[in-house]
Amino acid sequence: MELLPYKNSKIDISEFNPEENFVYAKFQIGDKMIAIELGELRSDVRFYYHIYIDNSKFPKKKHVMTEKEKREEQKQKEETEKIRNNSF
Repeated sequence: MELLPYKNSKIDISEFNPEENFVYAKFQIGDKMIAIELGELRSDVRFYYHIYIDNSKFPKKKHVMTEKEKREEQKQKEETEKIRNNSF
């Protein structure tokens, strides 16, 4: 089994823009690929990450989020931030 790592160590948070993701790290292990993306939730220094796991042996159609799913995800992120901010 071969591990092909990629890591972008030159990501600068000052370059983040809302709705844009950066691929921070990507690993290829056999047929499997793991990717970590970083992004900015809003322009007030709130960030998030996505982790994707894919298996090229079993390709699937990529899910395209509906507007409702996007709104629900945004709402969930905001609620999580409220909880996090109120827990300190």
